[in-house]
Amino acid sequence: MGGQLLKICALAVICVAVGAVINQIKRELSFAVRCAGSILIFGMIVISLEPLLSELEAVRGLEGSAEYVEIMLKALGVAILTQICSGICRDCGENGISAGVEFAGKTEILILCLPLIKRILQYAAEILSIDG
Repeated sequence: MGGQLLKICALAVICVAVGAVINQIKRELSFAVRCAGSILIFGMIVISLEPLLSELEAVRGLEGSAEYVEIMLKALGVAILTQICSGICRDCGENGISAGVEFAGKTEILILCLPLIKRILQYAAEILSIDG
């Protein structure tokens, strides 16, 4: 991902610079350039996720780990969705709504992790020989 990240950052800077220059000339084209850059960056990210997904499938195949991988992927999805939505709200000048979205995302991730927390506490009680 290191080389891919460099390409993504370079593309982002180029799109922002070109968009800013074009914005001085024709505002509608600037929006199109920025949208096209965002779509290209998203595509590059999706392509770079292939090794990660392969590794997660391998881990998922290990006995007893499928549930953990599933929870991790759900939490990652919630975090990404929350960040995107919060960024949009912040860009529109709605910092209060953005903070609410971030809090809701953190709460959702905590709710997703409750079964894992419960299981960890049960294991700790077993190790310490405490009836729970």
